[in-house]
Amino acid sequence: KGSAKTLRSAYEANDLTSFERTLENKQNRILADPFIMSYVSPLRRRMREQVLLNLVKPYRRIRLEFVARELKLDEAEVEGLLVNMILDKRIDGKIDQIRGFLSLGGESKSVKAKNYDALTQWSSTLKSLSNSLSSKIYL
Repeated sequence: KGSAKTLRSAYEANDLTSFERTLENKQNRILADPFIMSYVSPLRRRMREQVLLNLVKPYRRIRLEFVARELKLDEAEVEGLLVNMILDKRIDGKIDQIRGFLSLGGESKSVKAKNYDALTQWSSTLKSLSNSLSSKIYL
């Protein structure tokens, strides 16, 4: 009963260290119970995702190595979490596997949006010019 309460308070406080320590404490026998583990696995994943979101929030670019160290996971696990979160649109970012970075925010997206807006404006200006010239030719 005490271990469930500790897990809950760690989850509510986004305290991943305390959460993992409680899970791995052999006296609690949480990891040994398959029924409880069926619920703990999604909860653990959700907890890691919440901590990950809070960790990367202030950055535009962050090293995967740093994130892995903070979450006490290996880089492959962090990358897997990030890929799923990006695909679920919970994080707006791109993973640079070669350099080992997560780039956050839609900087390239905003550049594309600006280009699209400029092209739309240019297109409407050309259409207006074309209509103006056409009307003068037929007069």
